[in-house]
Amino acid sequence: NDHISLLDLLATGEEGVFGLIIDAHNAKRHRDLIAESRRRDLDVILDTKILQMGFPGALTKALSMLPWGLERHHYVTDFEGAAGEKRASQIVEATIADGFTQLLGPTHLLTSVKDPWLRRDIGMMVRTASEIARNGKEKELKLIYPLVVPMSLLRNASERRAIITAIGDAPCSAIWLKIENFGDDATGEKFAAYIEACRDFHECGLPLIGDQVGGLPGLGALAFGAVGGIAHGVTIQQGFHASSWRRPAVAGSGFTPSRRVYVPQMDMLLESKAAEKLFAASPRVKAMCGCKDTHCCPRGVRDMPDTVG
Repeated sequence: NDHISLLDLLATGEEGVFGLIIDAHNAKRHRDLIAESRRRDLDVILDTKILQMGFPGALTKALSMLPWGLERHHYVTDFEGAAGEKRASQIVEATIADGFTQLLGPTHLLTSVKDPWLRRDIGMMVRTASEIARNGKEKELKLIYPLVVPMSLLRNASERRAIITAIGDAPCSAIWLKIENFGDDATGEKFAAYIEACRDFHECGLPLIGDQVGGLPGLGALAFGAVGGIAHGVTIQQGFHASSWRRPAVAGSGFTPSRRVYVPQMDMLLESKAAEKLFAASPRVKAMCGCKDTHCCPRGVRDMPDTVG
């Protein structure tokens, strides 16, 4: 019932929803959600978590237990030759078995056009596409290229275009652009650089999705036609930062997020005090930005500060 309520909410929302992203280690737990999404003609996209598994500080026990996981983080050599073919086979097999309609290909964070991961990722995209074809699922299962680069590389026009040329060899139905140090907290200058960079990607002739881009930058990227869609969680994963992943995890080093208030009209999470100042600005602002969903905020604005982001 919780799954059905969630899908009803998404289907009747103001923003169009074309699919849900499910993490590979949660696929079995969300079996009912996947089935219900398929029944409603929503795409269900598998995130293999390959990106995360390439960092020493991001690997978890659950990820290690995936068919393509290891007790340590991945190295480039883990995707060469027979090892790469085996992982491609395991990924496609799991994708088909769990009923997904789209697959985020096995790619990694690039540091430059000379990064050894680039050619390895392109090779894995080719292997994955071949496995999909071998299983006769070319029409039912679409392969997405997740291109993950830091903001500094995206700004570099020559390197950006070189990478775009290189990934032209990779079979895919869409490109999902995930930019490190860019998201809902981006400055206006960063946002302008992002839009300019996206123009080059349009030359690929493929749908371009801004991954983990929320808030005003996400809405702005849509409004200016920089991307054809955005992907992010419900008040989470609206920006991408990998700095903590680069360091080995330390036991007991986790933290609890501070309380925040979600303002749907702005697609932003605000600190409680900032939200209170916003609502106090004028009756018009309060009426425009106040939550109108009586299920979560029956008293409107008065209940919104109690909403945890």
